[in-house]
Amino acid sequence: MISTFEKMPETNMKMPDEYKDKILHVALPIKGKSVLMGSDNMPGSPRPIRSRSVSISIQTDSEEETDELFSRLSKGGKIEMPLQKTFWNAYFGTCTDKFGIHWLLNYDYGMGQYNLKKDDSI
Repeated sequence: MISTFEKMPETNMKMPDEYKDKILHVALPIKGKSVLMGSDNMPGSPRPIRSRSVSISIQTDSEEETDELFSRLSKGGKIEMPLQKTFWNAYFGTCTDKFGIHWLLNYDYGMGQYNLKKDDSI
């Protein structure tokens, strides 16, 4: 679900034209009951500093789910680490979406995938 400022009901606040296509509210269902929500800043709000200080990590339930989410999130963005099996016994990759948000996707194989024993170190 995506709502723009243009679709906001009438208020006493005058909305500058350059804000009409900005995001008032977005809801991205992740899985189960988990939903990631966000919005652009309202006019007059302090501008956030764009940085790489925040990454969003999603733990998936399968390689297939990881592939699908990674494909959708990286479309129009940049793949930094392609999805691959890792030394920490997971299927993992990172990308930055077309909006500049950094994503980490991880599917944990558990102890059985590489026949590791609980006491084995990697």
